[in-house]
Amino acid sequence: MMRFIGMSTEQSLTKARTKESLIRLQEMGHIEICEDIAMENMVNDLKPANNYFMKPTGKDEEWGFAKVFYKDIQKIIAMKSDYKSKVFATYINVIGNMFYDSTGTDKNVPISFIRIDTIVKNTGINRKSVVEYLKALVEEEILYFIHFHINNSITKNYCTRWIHKEHTSKWAIRLAEYHYRTDQGKFKGGAVGVSDERGVS
Repeated sequence: MMRFIGMSTEQSLTKARTKESLIRLQEMGHIEICEDIAMENMVNDLKPANNYFMKPTGKDEEWGFAKVFYKDIQKIIAMKSDYKSKVFATYINVIGNMFYDSTGTDKNVPISFIRIDTIVKNTGINRKSVVEYLKALVEEEILYFIHFHINNSITKNYCTRWIHKEHTSKWAIRLAEYHYRTDQGKFKGGAVGVSDERGVS
């Protein structure tokens, strides 16, 4: 598992922390760790040389799920930041709300319009830091943002994964027109990048 996400398997401290994290997830009821493929014999201790089988318990299903992407995780791991876990928490909130919208002519559009204040509430990270982490995700070419000044009091972010950046504007315009019941020509402006969304509704 550590090798898969690009972590060093030589450091005993890193191995111990990974093991502790998995055990903690089991104690909190998020996963079950078993020593057999039939998932009948749960274990409470992990040995690095052994194979284990894990499955989610379903505890989190009421909150939905997020499809995370290996290339994105690799980029977050490679970031020069002391706050990678908070950057990842911010990322997962955006990705977990990347709706596949079916309004209008485009189908299956992976775009997120989660509010910054919602990310703050979900993560417990202060607002200034959330904005900073979103901008870092853009700088690392993981997420792509555009924002619109809908009127004199509302500014709204729309986000896709970086790989969809050539479509972001088209998808976001259609959604903004739909959400705010107004034509793009009446928007007060907009730009590429993360807005702090002050005054958004």
